[in-house]
Amino acid sequence: MRLMPSQLHESHLLLFRNQPALAAQLIRDALGVRLPAFREARIESADLTEVQPAEYRADLAMAAQNASSGLDADRQKIYFDLILNALGEAARQALKKMDARTYEYQSDFARQYIAQGKAEGRAALILRLLALRFGAVGAEIESRIRGASIPELDLIGERLLTARTLEEALE
Repeated sequence: MRLMPSQLHESHLLLFRNQPALAAQLIRDALGVRLPAFREARIESADLTEVQPAEYRADLAMAAQNASSGLDADRQKIYFDLILNALGEAARQALKKMDARTYEYQSDFARQYIAQGKAEGRAALILRLLALRFGAVGAEIESRIRGASIPELDLIGERLLTARTLEEALE
């Protein structure tokens, strides 16, 4: 059984084929590796064949996908931004066709930042509701709310509906 490359795989492959110098840029900027100066980057044949008629492609996509593993959060954001900025038209069109409401993120990186965004949004709403219901909250409570997990924020939100005091809502 022969597996077909995924759309993610093909978009990474297309990215490096269209901008071969991006590999050096990512190694230098995202990983902090000093590289010798160069004038040109190009992709030579990426076909690897054996004596048998099987054909394999050098997996540029895996290099792109694995490059962010082990990076700190700030460098991961830089890497992600570089990848998005360098996408060709075909990859951008493929992204436009995807439904973000039903898409299951493939990387831990994306899942982490989606969860972080959800938590930040919930925290902002809880802080707004607490302020409207009980008056301005102090920096300590704001910090506690911003550091809470999604399940903790959901419980605070539910208690907020019936709590008579700020302390009761935060119990």
